[in-house]
Amino acid sequence: LVAAAVLWAVVGAQRSRWIVTASLCALAGLLRPDAFLLVLPLGAFCALQQGRATWRPLALGTALSVPWFLFAWRTFGSPLPQSAAAKVGSETIQDYGVRALRYVTCNVAYPSLQTDFSPVASWIVGGAVALAATIGGVVLVRRCHVLGSLAFYAVALMGAYIAMRPQPGIEWHLYPVLLVVAVGALAAAFLLGELMAKRTGKGALGWVAVALIATFAARTIRYAAAHDRGYWYGARDAAYKDLSRYLLEHAEPGDRIASTEVGTIAYYTDLPILDIAGLVTPESEGDAATRNERAEECRWLVDVPAYDYLYGAKRAEPPYVSFQSEPVSTVELHPSGETRFITVLVDRTEQR
Repeated sequence: LVAAAVLWAVVGAQRSRWIVTASLCALAGLLRPDAFLLVLPLGAFCALQQGRATWRPLALGTALSVPWFLFAWRTFGSPLPQSAAAKVGSETIQDYGVRALRYVTCNVAYPSLQTDFSPVASWIVGGAVALAATIGGVVLVRRCHVLGSLAFYAVALMGAYIAMRPQPGIEWHLYPVLLVVAVGALAAAFLLGELMAKRTGKGALGWVAVALIATFAARTIRYAAAHDRGYWYGARDAAYKDLSRYLLEHAEPGDRIASTEVGTIAYYTDLPILDIAGLVTPESEGDAATRNERAEECRWLVDVPAYDYLYGAKRAEPPYVSFQSEPVSTVELHPSGETRFITVLVDRTEQR
């Protein structure tokens, strides 16, 4: 939805529909606050074109955006997402930057390129995608300067995340950058089709379009078919649902849960929950040691052994109840090679 709002905001600016653009920028920013980076270049284009009339879209965008931040400030104590502070500084800039660059380029060509092929192959393909995206982006900006807003947005977002250098495993947060890279690469592909059409006839451009549509349609079908058995998707969801059913049968009203992932479990059990990762619940603010101390006060501890590298959370110790998914699809494996999503549940009353 964020990606769609960003793209349509740029289309609105391209057509000088600034009220529509302001509304879409506000929507994108409410869904992902970092999408407000797009307001900077689009606002500049609006000011150049509209002059004093710029106040109208500016006022509308502000009116649509400010209420949520006021609500968040009053409810959560800050207008900025708690998750942003929790993710800062987990890695070196160099390590995160390398992984981020591979993510936003390799995934355009082949989603599991980084895990299914050698690092050399992934860098070669990623470099080719980056070159194509750069060429396509330059062509697009030369044809319509407003499209430069997308490039600014992608570069600014990428720079912000490299500066934040969050923990491994969440490079998918860069999917807006991936979107812009894909747009540039597609533009380069159609440019190639145009050049071929001049030499061989108009049919060449049509064949390029058919090839691209077929390629991405096949990827979409493959992803959809594997979704229910995907490690991060259906498999994880199934294990957490099984765990939630167990809690509904064995937990007492008011029992507190500590977990590194809280959404599914909190939704299905409706029990108080502490986010050990520090991303969501206000009482989980502070460093890992503080969060682990607060987790000790909870009756139930949910742990995922494969998440050992995340958040500095304290690992579960037996006795515990284990929940695991069916074998996951080869399309969506955990980087460690785990073939099932496994989570464990500790009842601290049995350990004390």
